[in-house]
Amino acid sequence: MAENGAIVPISVESRLPNTSRLLIFVEKNPKPLAARIHFPPGTDGFVSLRLKMNETSPILVIAESEGQFFGTQRIVRVMIGGCG
Repeated sequence: MAENGAIVPISVESRLPNTSRLLIFVEKNPKPLAARIHFPPGTDGFVSLRLKMNETSPILVIAESEGQFFGTQRIVRVMIGGCG
């Protein structure tokens, strides 16, 4: 749960071997693609960032590892929208 949608801290960690990138989507935002992170070979698939969220919405994370894509999502509740 986030009190203010203007600053929603999230952390994402991929334990997949050789994670090359993460895509983070906020479904109900005006522009759903919130972040695209590329990882150089040999680095850990971890990122911590702050997102803006318009309203309560699922956050979808897609990880690419060795040419395959894997995803998960969580619903984040927002008390006050941050995109308006």
